[in-house]
Amino acid sequence: MATFMVAISFCGMSSVKKAGGLTLNFSNYVGDNLLQLDSVQYKNELAQQFTISNLKYYVGKSRLISATGSVYKDDNYFLDNPVLNLL
Repeated sequence: MATFMVAISFCGMSSVKKAGGLTLNFSNYVGDNLLQLDSVQYKNELAQQFTISNLKYYVGKSRLISATGSVYKDDNYFLDNPVLNLL
């Protein structure tokens, strides 16, 4: 079975007193390689080839902790259907 990793980076987090937004950027990997849809054949541990044509996953139970230690919790789950930016 292939190993899929998701790296998360937080962008645009700043100390503001008004309601704002937060952007999460996900980087999807197969092994050590950045995931590419429909264009790369990967191999699993049994040397079987596969291609990924669609990627969806749930993101949930989020926790954001401020520099002062206050915590924002959201126990909801969201289905993410990413559009991969391959530029």
